[in-house]
Amino acid sequence: MLADPEYSRELALAGGWRAVLAVPLLREGKPVGALSVAKAEPTPFSDRQIQFADQAVIAIENVRLFEAEQARTRELSESLEQQTATSEVLQVISTSRGELEPVFDAMLANATRICEAKFSMLHLRDGDGLRSLESSPKSG
Repeated sequence: MLADPEYSRELALAGGWRAVLAVPLLREGKPVGALSVAKAEPTPFSDRQIQFADQAVIAIENVRLFEAEQARTRELSESLEQQTATSEVLQVISTSRGELEPVFDAMLANATRICEAKFSMLHLRDGDGLRSLESSPKSG
């Protein structure tokens, strides 16, 4: 580094670096980052050390794929939870024989669970205002 006229001599001396390796991290020919390493010895980096960058790109891609899969799994889980809640409310509706209270209770219980809330309340329009019908505290 000290012999390279394009590199800051002051920076090299301040960091105690004598050799630096900067390798672009490419995925499908497009840059996704860069890997820079520096060492105190003024010796070249080996081919094996340089090839580490390829492994880093693979690791970055694996993390990206894993995170995308985790996000998709969360979305599917939330969707299934909502469908289950809807099914539970529909089940109550089909067995309530016109009674609204069991339907409201099921809606509140599912809303509380799905939203991971401490409680839920149901309000109905009453003229120009709202009337609170139920409150469902979260048990546990």
